[in-house]
Amino acid sequence: MYKKTIKSNKRAIFAVIIFTMIFILSMPTGACAANNKLTLTVNQVFTTSSSSDAGNDVFTYKFKPLNGENPMPAGSDAEGYTFTVTGTGSTEIGPIEYGSQGVYKYELFQVVTAEKQGYTYDKRIYTVEVYTNSSAVLETIVRNSDGTKAADIRFENKYRSYSDETTNPGGGNSGNGDSGNQNGTHPGKGPNTGDDSNIFMNANYWIKLIIFSGALAIGGTLYLIACRRRKGERK
Repeated sequence: MYKKTIKSNKRAIFAVIIFTMIFILSMPTGACAANNKLTLTVNQVFTTSSSSDAGNDVFTYKFKPLNGENPMPAGSDAEGYTFTVTGTGSTEIGPIEYGSQGVYKYELFQVVTAEKQGYTYDKRIYTVEVYTNSSAVLETIVRNSDGTKAADIRFENKYRSYSDETTNPGGGNSGNGDSGNQNGTHPGKGPNTGDDSNIFMNANYWIKLIIFSGALAIGGTLYLIACRRRKGERK
């Protein structure tokens, strides 16, 4: 009798662990997703050396689909989705709704139609990969220009006043040491912003670790209960 009970409990423990692993692997990362809808957060940091400048300059960005059939947020046109961010702050792209299984890729970059004197523009290019099935966004990955994963989407623009330029010459307007083009159609390749392959810096890692630890704790508890029942039945 107790042998059947032990086998039954072992199967239950195994089922709990397998279910938890499937749940962990299906968790989306890199963005906020609710079922089949995705919202991306774009952060901007604007620094200025001028005390008279409130740092409320407006910068323009474009979210561009790499395939013409990619789902896009409301307000998009044939070229993509254009938006602005003022000063130091953030804005959201979306929600973007997905209705079929696939892999959707986008580029996100700053649009600079004409560089102003004293300004340094962030010309990095992010690639966004969205993996979906017919009913949910499974995973979202944001990559830097060199293909490494990015912890977030962040652009850093700067302004140095004319007085600073004369007292400390050598500052350029090309941004992050990138020559890039200046016609606003597509910025040059930017530097690496950091790879989040160090899982200890990734919040999703800790969430998954907590869930997995919980599954192990449940499995261990069920095993102890099974052992106690077996001892009781032997008595």
